[in-house]
Order: sequence, then structure tokens, then C-alpha cells
Amino acid sequence: MSKKWVRSLVLAASIGVASAGLSVPAHAADLQMQVNGTAVAFEYGKPYLESGRSLFPLRDLLVALGVENDDKHIVWDGDKQSVTVIKGEIRIELAVGQKAFYRNGQLFTVLDVPAANVDGRVYLPARAVAEALGYEVGFDADTGTVTAAKPSSGEPDKPAQQPVVLSLSVEEAIASLYGSSVEELSAEQTETVNGLLAMDRAVLAGKLVDMYDMTFEYGQTNMEIVNFVKQFWSAGLQAIADYSIGQASSDQAGYKVNKLLAALPGEASFSTLADLLLKHPNAAVRYNIAYIISASKAEAALPALADSFATEKDAQVLGNIMAGALQAAGADSAKIAVIFEKYVSLGDASKDNFSGVLQSVLSDDADKKAAWRKFLGDKAESGNTDAADLLKTANLK
Repeated sequence: MSKKWVRSLVLAASIGVASAGLSVPAHAADLQMQVNGTAVAFEYGKPYLESGRSLFPLRDLLVALGVENDDKHIVWDGDKQSVTVIKGEIRIELAVGQKAFYRNGQLFTVLDVPAANVDGRVYLPARAVAEALGYEVGFDADTGTVTAAKPSSGEPDKPAQQPVVLSLSVEEAIASLYGSSVEELSAEQTETVNGLLAMDRAVLAGKLVDMYDMTFEYGQTNMEIVNFVKQFWSAGLQAIADYSIGQASSDQAGYKVNKLLAALPGEASFSTLADLLLKHPNAAVRYNIAYIISASKAEAALPALADSFATEKDAQVLGNIMAGALQAAGADSAKIAVIFEKYVSLGDASKDNFSGVLQSVLSDDADKKAAWRKFLGDKAESGNTDAADLLKTANLK
């Protein structure tokens, strides 16, 4: 398979650390670097060439890019062999021997070569560092100068977008990554991941949702999509949710997004789904979300459902949310208390809705009925009029 992306020269850099390393390759005396037009003076290492790649000392690069030169902003963890870079609201993380490069907790890119410790200094591709800090990177072959500059917009804290051409279809690219993780990518797969990550997020989200097969939930394509998002694109969860909201008139698009988010493991995907329950403008989609959350059996299901009591305006959706919350609470008095607290804050119409749902849910479950009767009875005896009213309207007396 041929190279899949049109890419620029890969650069690299290093940071001084107190640990053993490899022998230093031959230096390239004429290799230079400029940041915003100013030449960089190398104090923490010298530029060198290895296997056709240009490498630079990371600490010099970071300081030139505006990172403060102290242990609070350039943090070395000897036990983990990792470097953390902090500039304003940006946090960059990487580890020696690994290709994954993270920005603010999300995979930003997969390095062509992993970070390496060379004579007590960590070397890694500088392009990722500069772009993560909002710079554009280039190379002047005539002068042997690497350049890093802020884009003309001057917007800080915004990664520069490099032109990347995807010659595979998204479907083929996603399929080629199935079963792989960042740590085991081939060079070709690394290019594939970086090409996908460089795409417009809204466009990529739309393509993934379009690909998702509602009729074959555990089909190969769906598994490939889940693997890609889980392993390489956790930052895309919000883009996928935003796509659903943008396609508010399409029940089908909303259902696909709900299923996709539910298939992804972890708190982030569940939180994204719960947030959609509060924000999605399509009542049918919210109804579906309530069902998925209540069926998940997750500990977070009850608070997610209960939190939407006060905001849900559609009576049918609210009824489904309430039924799901009641099922999630079971006969647990502490969970019943969570629901009752939300019930107290409702308007009269929503309270009537809850009363009807409660009566229906408890009709064929003696344990839940007994638990609610005791909870409300104790509250009523202490003078709580809401509890007394609910005992009556739900026929629990």
C-alpha cells in the first residue's frame, strides 16, 4: 500500500533529563531554527540528523515557543519516563518510547517516531509540539532552517491545521485501523490516524454517523468505528454529539449517535449521552436517550435521568425519563430520596405526570411499592406535604 498522506518534513526535539540514554548521533552544524523570525540559540542540546530526520533540543524549542523554563511548566517524571508541558490552558503529554502525543488529555497526533532518550535528553518530533501550541511549522531547504510561526490570525491556544490529503476513503481508513492501538501502529497506520485527526471534526463526525449501521449493531463496520473513536478520537465525542444536534430534524441521525455513544466504553461517552438528554432539540431523540440510559444499568444512570426532570418539557419524554429513573432506583431508599428531591421541585403538571408513572411502575413490584410507601409515609409523618400528596395520588396509602 502506498503512502496515504501528503506531509511536510518531520522535525524533532529534546529536553534535558537526569537518566541514562543512547549515544548521540552525528550533529549537523548548519541546521538552524527560527521562531517568529528569531533565531533559536541551542543551550540544552545540538541539532542533529538521523535517518534523514532533523532533530532539535526540546527545552530550547519550548522556551522559544513561549513556555516558561521551570519545573512547573516543563515537567519530567523519571519513573514514568514522561514529559508534561504546560503553557496557559494547554497541557502537552508524551512518554519516551511511545508514539502517542496528547494535548489537554486528548490524542493530538501519533508521532512518526517515538520519543527517545539520547544521552539523558528526550528527542521527539517538534512539529507536534509547535502545532499543539498553535504554530505553523516549515522548512527552508536552501538555508537548512526550520521555521515555526504563529498563523496570521494570531489566535493563541489553537492548533495550526496542516494540509493533509486523504487518498483512502474514510471507510477504508477506519477499517485499516481495526484492532490496533496507538502503541502498535505501523508507520502507514500512523499516517492514516494523523490524516483522520487532521480532518475537519464536523465532517469526520458526520461520516462516522453515516457509516453506522442501525440494523446490524455488532457488525464489522460498527466495530471498526467504535475501535477508532475509543483508541484514537476520544476528542471526537463532542463533535459527534454536535452533529446530532445539528441534524435535529433527523430522528435517524439522532438514533445512530445515541447507539454509537452507548457502544463506547467509559465515563466520557456516558456523560456526552447524558448531556444530549438535556440539550437535544428533538423529543424523539431524547426519548430514545432516556431508554438507552435507563437500560445501561450504570451507576450514573439515576442522576443523569433525575437531573433532566426539571428541564424536560415534553410530557411523553418526561414520563419515559421518570420511568427509567424509578427502575434505576429500585427499592433503595437513598436512591428514592434522590428522585423525591427532584419531584419536589417540579410544577403541578409534572408532579401529576410523575404520580401516574410511579403508580404504573409500582403496580407489579411489591418490594418497590413497599419501599416507596415507607419512604413517603415517614416523610408525611414528619409534616412533608409533598410526600403526603404523593402517597394519595399514587394510591400508596
